[in-house]
Amino acid sequence: HEHRSRRGKAKQYLPEGLKTIPELMRDTGYFTFNVGKTDYNFAEAGNGIYSAISKKNIKTPWRDCPQGQPFFGQIQLKGGKSNTSRNFPANLKTDPSAVTVPADYPQNDLYREVVAQHYDTIRLEDRVIGAILDRLSADGLLDSTIVVYLSDHGANNLVRHKQMPTEGGLHVPFIIQGPKK
Repeated sequence: HEHRSRRGKAKQYLPEGLKTIPELMRDTGYFTFNVGKTDYNFAEAGNGIYSAISKKNIKTPWRDCPQGQPFFGQIQLKGGKSNTSRNFPANLKTDPSAVTVPADYPQNDLYREVVAQHYDTIRLEDRVIGAILDRLSADGLLDSTIVVYLSDHGANNLVRHKQMPTEGGLHVPFIIQGPKK
């Protein structure tokens, strides 16, 4: 259905009987939390899905779980929408002249800048993910926690990426790390 269909007069709902993953986990005894956005493109997003929701950037939300209760948490990152013009080390910035612009875009300085900025957002997200994994490790949870990483779709400023069923809009990372058993 249409992107942003949870807004406006004709709100979209999930078909009857379908549940979100957080609801399934909560119903089997997990404490569920979400940090960040709850814009999941349907009307009931956030309402009753989680045990706890925070819009603040909480660095260790699992510490708020009841002692001994397993948890299912979602930590929403910027998903490639990060503004790398602020608080991004200049020595880590991608040189636009060194990037390869996808073949279906004009080969010019404007698109080289856009692609370089997208690479910077990826590296910035990588640092944030590393810090989350470090905090799970410091709390003794990394070896017993399944971590799933997936991103928003496409580069923020490339035409035919955001909200499009094209290669750029559909080709996103999906990584799972967890205990062997």
